[in-house]
Amino acid sequence: MIFSIFSSYWWSGFPYDNLCVDESETENETIYEFCSQDLMWHEFPVSEHNKWMTEDQRKIANLFGWTSIGVIICILLIYSMRLIERILSLFKSDYEPDGNDMLISYSSLEDRAGFVPEVATDEAPYPFIVGDITEMDDELFDWAPDEQSYDYFNLTKDLNDILSPSEYEEASAKMLFSSVKDWSIEENTSNTKD
Repeated sequence: MIFSIFSSYWWSGFPYDNLCVDESETENETIYEFCSQDLMWHEFPVSEHNKWMTEDQRKIANLFGWTSIGVIICILLIYSMRLIERILSLFKSDYEPDGNDMLISYSSLEDRAGFVPEVATDEAPYPFIVGDITEMDDELFDWAPDEQSYDYFNLTKDLNDILSPSEYEEASAKMLFSSVKDWSIEENTSNTKD
């Protein structure tokens, strides 16, 4: 875009010597006078009063100028369309499903894993659980401890040992940790009661 704008002005400024033939020249000698050949941001389209330009140079400079305006309009349209698409994408989903529903319920899968907030460390063989997992089925973990239960790696259980009863009650009210819920537990318990 910048090249298309500047090229028309560069063409119009040729030969860049800021000299024009004086109208009052004598027969034997040519007298030159200063004339600014820098038309940058001053004149478009180029008019005939610029004495240093030939007719062909004036036509080419104007052709360059109109072409640069066309290039600017095209570039502005392209970027405007991209901006509008970006703005519209904030309000419209572009998700398209891939594949077909296999009609297999998640709870009937043998290998299931749920999202559990965990912190992995090199200090322990298993990740530390940083969420309340009392309402979650143990089968949803993608790892199984060898000797201890999952509660052994649950950091929320450590609050009982670290905090005083009043601090523990205050911390419990603030919801410091994520809560993990497994809806199939409620379904299973309600089916058992029926």
